[in-house]
Amino acid sequence: MKTIWGTFEGREIGIYTLENEHLRLEISDFGAIIRSLFVKSFQKDVVLGYDTLADYVRDTKYLGATIGRCTNRIEKGRFILNGKPFQLALNNGPNHLHGGILGFDKRVFDVLRQDETSIILRYFSADLEENYPGNLDFSLSVKLAGNRVELEYRGLCDQDSPFNPTQHSYFNLSDEDTIHNHSLRIDADFFAPVDPDGLSLYPPLPCLDAMDFKSPVPLGKRLIQDEPQFNLAKGLDHHFIRDLQSPKPFVELTYLDRCLCVSTSSPGAHVYSGNYLDSSPIGKAGFNNGFRSGICIETQFYPNSLNNDAMPKGIVKAFEPMVLHTAWEFIRFTEENHE
Repeated sequence: MKTIWGTFEGREIGIYTLENEHLRLEISDFGAIIRSLFVKSFQKDVVLGYDTLADYVRDTKYLGATIGRCTNRIEKGRFILNGKPFQLALNNGPNHLHGGILGFDKRVFDVLRQDETSIILRYFSADLEENYPGNLDFSLSVKLAGNRVELEYRGLCDQDSPFNPTQHSYFNLSDEDTIHNHSLRIDADFFAPVDPDGLSLYPPLPCLDAMDFKSPVPLGKRLIQDEPQFNLAKGLDHHFIRDLQSPKPFVELTYLDRCLCVSTSSPGAHVYSGNYLDSSPIGKAGFNNGFRSGICIETQFYPNSLNNDAMPKGIVKAFEPMVLHTAWEFIRFTEENHE
Protein backbone atom coordinates (compact mmCIF):
# COMPACT_ATOMS: atom_id res chain seq x y z
CA MET A 1 0.00 0.00 0.00
CA LYS A 2 1.28 3.46 -0.93
CA THR A 3 0.49 6.69 0.88
CA ILE A 4 1.48 10.06 -0.58
CA TRP A 5 3.77 11.77 1.92
CA GLY A 6 4.72 14.98 0.09
CA THR A 7 6.99 16.23 -2.67
CA PHE A 8 10.74 16.66 -2.97
CA GLU A 9 12.31 18.62 -5.81
CA GLY A 10 9.10 18.27 -7.80
CA ARG A 11 8.77 14.52 -7.30
CA GLU A 12 5.95 12.86 -5.44
CA ILE A 13 7.20 10.98 -2.38
CA GLY A 14 5.39 7.99 -0.98
CA ILE A 15 5.37 5.74 2.06
CA TYR A 16 4.90 2.05 1.27
CA THR A 17 3.48 -0.31 3.90
CA LEU A 18 4.45 -3.97 4.13
CA GLU A 19 2.60 -6.24 6.57
CA ASN A 20 2.30 -9.85 7.64
CA GLU A 21 1.04 -11.57 10.80
CA HIS A 22 4.16 -10.54 12.77
CA LEU A 23 5.40 -7.22 11.43
CA ARG A 24 4.29 -3.97 9.82
CA LEU A 25 6.98 -1.89 8.09
CA GLU A 26 6.79 1.55 6.48
CA ILE A 27 9.46 2.54 3.95
CA SER A 28 9.74 5.64 1.78
CA ASP A 29 11.11 6.10 -1.70
CA PHE A 30 12.96 9.13 -0.28
CA GLY A 31 16.30 7.75 0.90
CA ALA A 32 14.83 4.24 1.05
CA ILE A 33 14.11 5.28 4.65
CA ILE A 34 12.50 2.80 7.03
CA ARG A 35 10.17 5.12 8.90
CA SER A 36 8.42 2.58 11.11
CA LEU A 37 8.80 -1.06 12.08
CA PHE A 38 5.98 -2.31 14.31
CA VAL A 39 6.62 -5.68 15.95
CA LYS A 40 3.21 -7.10 16.83
CA SER A 41 4.40 -9.43 19.58
CA PHE A 42 6.08 -6.45 21.26
CA GLN A 43 3.17 -4.09 20.50
CA LYS A 44 5.95 -1.62 19.75
CA ASP A 45 7.41 0.44 16.89
CA VAL A 46 11.08 -0.42 17.38
CA VAL A 47 12.82 2.20 15.18
CA LEU A 48 13.27 5.93 15.67
CA GLY A 49 11.90 8.30 13.07
CA TYR A 50 10.09 11.54 12.30
CA ASP A 51 6.52 12.44 11.49
CA THR A 52 7.16 14.59 8.41
CA LEU A 53 9.10 14.31 5.17
CA ALA A 54 10.54 17.78 5.82
CA ASP A 55 12.22 16.47 8.99
CA TYR A 56 13.94 13.72 6.99
CA VAL A 57 15.08 16.20 4.34
CA ARG A 58 16.76 18.25 7.11
CA ASP A 59 17.96 15.23 9.10
CA THR A 60 21.71 14.91 9.76
CA LYS A 61 21.50 11.76 11.94
CA TYR A 62 20.52 9.35 9.11
CA LEU A 63 17.45 8.02 10.94
CA GLY A 64 16.25 4.91 9.12
CA ALA A 65 18.16 5.77 5.96
CA THR A 66 19.75 3.50 3.39
CA ILE A 67 23.40 4.54 3.14
CA GLY A 68 25.48 4.48 -0.06
CA ARG A 69 27.59 4.25 -2.03
CA CYS A 70 29.90 3.83 0.92
CA THR A 71 28.95 3.86 4.58
CA ASN A 72 31.19 5.03 7.40
CA ARG A 73 34.26 7.27 7.16
CA ILE A 74 36.87 7.43 4.39
CA GLU A 75 40.07 9.04 5.61
CA LYS A 76 40.44 12.59 4.25
CA GLY A 77 37.95 11.59 1.55
CA ARG A 78 40.78 10.13 -0.50
CA PHE A 79 41.40 6.78 -2.10
CA ILE A 80 43.31 5.31 -5.03
CA LEU A 81 41.54 2.74 -7.19
CA ASN A 82 43.28 1.01 -10.10
CA GLY A 83 46.06 3.60 -9.87
CA LYS A 84 43.73 6.60 -10.13
CA PRO A 85 43.29 9.02 -7.20
CA PHE A 86 39.85 10.22 -6.14
CA GLN A 87 38.87 13.04 -3.77
CA LEU A 88 35.45 12.88 -2.11
CA ALA A 89 33.65 15.57 -0.14
CA LEU A 90 34.74 16.14 3.46
CA ASN A 91 31.42 16.20 5.30
CA ASN A 92 32.47 14.90 8.72
CA GLY A 93 35.40 16.90 10.07
CA PRO A 94 38.48 15.88 8.05
CA ASN A 95 36.77 12.79 6.61
CA HIS A 96 34.10 11.64 4.17
CA LEU A 97 31.00 10.04 5.75
CA HIS A 98 28.05 7.94 4.53
CA GLY A 99 28.28 8.67 0.82
CA GLY A 100 28.89 12.40 0.94
CA ILE A 101 26.89 15.60 0.94
CA LEU A 102 24.05 14.04 -1.06
CA GLY A 103 24.34 10.34 -0.37
CA PHE A 104 21.63 7.78 -1.03
CA ASP A 105 19.82 9.00 2.11
CA LYS A 106 18.89 12.21 0.24
CA ARG A 107 18.02 10.62 -3.14
CA VAL A 108 14.66 9.55 -4.54
CA PHE A 109 14.38 5.85 -5.40
CA ASP A 110 12.19 4.18 -7.99
CA VAL A 111 9.89 1.39 -6.84
CA LEU A 112 10.40 -1.58 -9.13
CA ARG A 113 7.96 -3.92 -7.46
CA GLN A 114 5.78 -4.13 -4.37
CA ASP A 115 3.34 -6.60 -2.88
CA GLU A 116 1.89 -7.05 0.60
CA THR A 117 5.12 -8.27 2.19
CA SER A 118 7.98 -7.11 -0.06
CA ILE A 119 9.33 -4.19 -2.04
CA ILE A 120 12.28 -3.51 -4.35
CA LEU A 121 13.62 0.05 -4.60
CA ARG A 122 16.21 1.11 -7.17
CA TYR A 123 18.54 4.08 -7.50
CA PHE A 124 20.85 4.79 -10.44
CA SER A 125 23.98 6.60 -9.28
CA ALA A 126 25.68 8.21 -12.27
CA ASP A 127 29.44 8.20 -12.88
CA LEU A 128 31.18 10.73 -10.61
CA GLU A 129 28.11 11.41 -8.50
CA GLU A 130 29.70 12.58 -5.24
CA ASN A 131 32.92 11.87 -7.24
CA TYR A 132 32.54 8.08 -7.02
CA PRO A 133 33.63 6.32 -10.24
CA GLY A 134 31.27 4.39 -12.50
CA ASN A 135 27.56 4.19 -13.25
CA LEU A 136 26.14 2.19 -10.35
CA ASP A 137 22.77 0.45 -10.56
CA PHE A 138 21.75 -0.07 -6.93
CA SER A 139 18.72 -1.82 -5.52
CA LEU A 140 17.40 -2.59 -2.07
CA SER A 141 14.98 -5.45 -1.55
CA VAL A 142 13.00 -5.56 1.70
CA LYS A 143 10.94 -8.63 2.53
CA LEU A 144 8.92 -9.68 5.57
CA ALA A 145 9.29 -13.40 6.22
CA GLY A 146 7.57 -14.47 9.41
CA ASN A 147 9.19 -12.51 12.23
CA ARG A 148 12.15 -11.50 10.05
CA VAL A 149 12.94 -8.45 7.94
CA GLU A 150 15.21 -9.58 5.11
CA LEU A 151 17.33 -6.92 3.38
CA GLU A 152 19.18 -7.49 0.14
CA TYR A 153 21.58 -4.89 -1.29
CA ARG A 154 22.55 -5.34 -4.94
CA GLY A 155 25.07 -3.29 -6.90
CA LEU A 156 26.14 -3.48 -10.54
CA CYS A 157 28.64 -0.98 -11.95
CA ASP A 158 30.43 -0.41 -15.26
CA GLN A 159 33.69 0.38 -13.43
CA ASP A 160 35.35 -0.85 -10.25
CA SER A 161 33.88 1.36 -7.53
CA PRO A 162 33.64 1.61 -3.74
CA PHE A 163 30.48 -0.17 -2.60
CA ASN A 164 29.64 -0.57 1.07
CA PRO A 165 25.91 0.06 1.66
CA THR A 166 24.05 -0.35 4.94
CA GLN A 167 20.83 0.43 6.77
CA HIS A 168 20.95 3.10 9.47
CA SER A 169 17.87 2.39 11.58
CA TYR A 170 18.10 3.25 15.27
CA PHE A 171 16.51 0.48 17.36
CA ASN A 172 14.82 0.84 20.73
CA LEU A 173 12.93 -2.25 21.87
CA SER A 174 11.70 -0.69 25.11
CA ASP A 175 9.04 1.78 26.20
CA GLU A 176 11.79 3.97 27.64
CA ASP A 177 13.59 6.97 26.16
CA THR A 178 17.09 5.40 26.25
CA ILE A 179 18.72 2.08 25.39
CA HIS A 180 20.48 1.89 28.76
CA ASN A 181 18.32 -1.01 29.97
CA HIS A 182 19.00 -3.05 26.83
CA SER A 183 21.59 -5.82 26.75
CA LEU A 184 23.95 -6.28 23.82
CA ARG A 185 25.78 -9.37 22.60
CA ILE A 186 28.21 -9.26 19.64
CA ASP A 187 29.79 -12.47 18.35
CA ALA A 188 33.14 -10.86 17.62
CA ASP A 189 36.69 -11.33 18.85
CA PHE A 190 38.08 -8.17 17.23
CA PHE A 191 36.97 -4.57 16.77
CA ALA A 192 38.29 -1.48 15.01
CA PRO A 193 39.54 1.25 17.36
CA VAL A 194 38.74 4.84 16.43
CA ASP A 195 40.71 8.09 16.46
CA PRO A 196 39.39 11.38 17.94
CA ASP A 197 37.56 12.13 14.64
CA GLY A 198 35.72 8.80 14.70
CA LEU A 199 37.80 7.24 11.91
CA SER A 200 38.13 3.46 12.24
CA LEU A 201 41.78 2.44 12.46
CA TYR A 202 43.66 -0.63 11.30
CA PRO A 203 44.74 -3.13 12.52
CA PRO A 204 41.82 -4.29 14.66
CA LEU A 205 42.25 -4.99 18.35
CA PRO A 206 41.04 -7.92 20.49
CA CYS A 207 37.67 -7.44 22.17
CA LEU A 208 38.88 -7.33 25.77
CA ASP A 209 37.48 -5.93 28.99
CA ALA A 210 34.97 -3.14 28.24
CA MET A 211 35.02 -3.92 24.50
CA ASP A 212 34.09 -7.58 25.07
CA PHE A 213 30.45 -8.25 24.16
CA LYS A 214 30.69 -12.03 23.57
CA SER A 215 28.18 -12.51 26.40
CA PRO A 216 25.14 -10.22 26.88
CA VAL A 217 26.11 -6.94 28.53
CA PRO A 218 23.74 -4.33 30.04
CA LEU A 219 24.49 -1.22 28.01
CA GLY A 220 23.87 1.37 30.71
CA LYS A 221 26.39 -0.22 33.06
CA ARG A 222 28.97 -0.94 30.36
CA LEU A 223 28.99 2.48 28.67
CA ILE A 224 29.76 4.36 31.89
CA GLN A 225 33.03 2.46 32.29
CA ASP A 226 36.25 4.43 31.93
CA GLU A 227 37.24 2.89 28.62
CA PRO A 228 39.50 5.07 26.40
CA GLN A 229 37.58 4.08 23.28
CA PHE A 230 34.23 4.97 24.89
CA ASN A 231 35.70 8.30 25.97
CA LEU A 232 36.81 9.08 22.40
CA ALA A 233 33.47 8.12 20.84
CA LYS A 234 31.15 9.21 23.68
CA GLY A 235 30.07 5.57 23.86
CA LEU A 236 29.94 2.80 21.31
CA ASP A 237 30.71 3.89 17.75
CA HIS A 238 32.84 0.96 16.63
CA HIS A 239 33.12 -1.68 13.94
CA PHE A 240 33.12 -5.34 15.03
CA ILE A 241 34.43 -8.19 12.89
CA ARG A 242 32.07 -11.13 12.47
CA ASP A 243 33.27 -14.62 13.36
CA LEU A 244 32.65 -16.24 9.96
CA GLN A 245 32.69 -19.76 11.46
CA SER A 246 30.17 -19.10 14.21
CA PRO A 247 26.60 -20.46 13.88
CA LYS A 248 25.27 -17.84 16.30
CA PRO A 249 23.49 -14.65 15.23
CA PHE A 250 26.10 -11.93 14.86
CA VAL A 251 24.42 -9.35 17.11
CA GLU A 252 21.64 -9.71 19.68
CA LEU A 253 19.91 -6.74 21.28
CA THR A 254 17.62 -7.62 24.19
CA TYR A 255 15.20 -5.76 26.43
CA LEU A 256 13.39 -7.87 29.03
CA ASP A 257 11.71 -10.62 26.94
CA ARG A 258 12.17 -8.82 23.61
CA CYS A 259 15.10 -9.62 21.33
CA LEU A 260 16.45 -8.48 17.97
CA CYS A 261 18.83 -10.96 16.31
CA VAL A 262 20.93 -9.64 13.42
CA SER A 263 22.56 -11.95 10.89
CA THR A 264 24.43 -10.87 7.77
CA SER A 265 26.64 -11.94 4.89
CA SER A 266 28.74 -8.81 5.43
CA PRO A 267 32.04 -9.31 7.25
CA GLY A 268 31.17 -7.01 10.14
CA ALA A 269 28.96 -4.35 11.62
CA HIS A 270 29.43 -0.87 13.02
CA VAL A 271 27.54 -0.55 16.31
CA TYR A 272 26.59 2.99 17.28
CA SER A 273 24.84 3.83 20.55
CA GLY A 274 23.24 7.10 19.43
CA ASN A 275 25.81 9.28 21.18
CA TYR A 276 25.11 12.35 19.05
CA LEU A 277 21.32 12.24 19.06
CA ASP A 278 20.16 15.52 20.55
CA SER A 279 16.34 15.71 20.34
CA SER A 280 16.49 17.93 17.26
CA PRO A 281 14.06 17.55 15.68
CA ILE A 282 11.62 15.73 17.95
CA GLY A 283 10.69 12.30 16.70
CA LYS A 284 7.51 10.44 15.84
CA ALA A 285 4.54 11.11 18.11
CA GLY A 286 6.68 13.45 20.24
CA PHE A 287 9.36 10.87 21.12
CA ASN A 288 12.47 12.66 22.34
CA ASN A 289 15.11 11.14 19.99
CA GLY A 290 17.69 12.22 22.56
CA PHE A 291 21.09 10.99 23.68
CA ARG A 292 21.31 7.19 23.37
CA SER A 293 17.62 6.81 22.60
CA GLY A 294 18.41 4.26 19.87
CA ILE A 295 21.21 1.98 18.71
CA CYS A 296 22.34 1.29 15.13
CA ILE A 297 23.67 -2.05 13.92
CA GLU A 298 25.17 -1.13 10.54
CA THR A 299 26.27 -4.30 8.72
CA GLN A 300 29.15 -3.53 6.38
CA PHE A 301 32.75 -4.08 5.26
CA TYR A 302 35.64 -2.90 7.44
CA PRO A 303 35.55 0.93 7.38
CA ASN A 304 38.08 2.82 5.26
CA SER A 305 39.18 -0.47 3.70
CA LEU A 306 40.15 1.46 0.55
CA ASN A 307 43.02 2.94 2.57
CA ASN A 308 44.05 0.10 4.87
CA ASP A 309 44.93 -3.60 4.68
CA ALA A 310 41.52 -4.94 5.75
CA MET A 311 40.08 -7.73 3.63
CA PRO A 312 37.70 -8.20 1.95
CA LYS A 313 37.32 -4.68 0.60
CA GLY A 314 34.09 -2.84 -0.14
CA ILE A 315 34.59 -2.67 -3.91
CA VAL A 316 32.16 -3.78 -6.60
CA LYS A 317 34.05 -5.02 -9.66
CA ALA A 318 33.08 -3.79 -13.12
CA PHE A 319 30.15 -5.77 -14.55
CA GLU A 320 30.22 -8.23 -11.61
CA PRO A 321 27.13 -7.79 -9.43
CA MET A 322 27.65 -7.74 -5.67
CA VAL A 323 24.84 -8.95 -3.42
CA LEU A 324 24.79 -8.51 0.37
CA HIS A 325 22.19 -9.84 2.81
CA THR A 326 21.14 -8.81 6.30
CA ALA A 327 18.23 -10.09 8.39
CA TRP A 328 16.56 -8.69 11.51
CA GLU A 329 14.68 -11.33 13.50
CA PHE A 330 12.38 -10.28 16.34
CA ILE A 331 11.75 -12.80 19.14
CA ARG A 332 9.62 -12.55 22.23
CA PHE A 333 10.90 -14.99 24.80
CA THR A 334 8.58 -17.25 26.79
CA GLU A 335 9.42 -19.79 29.46
CA GLU A 336 9.45 -22.42 26.70
CA ASN A 337 11.86 -20.69 24.29
CA HIS A 338 14.09 -18.76 26.69
CA GLU A 339 17.10 -20.75 27.81
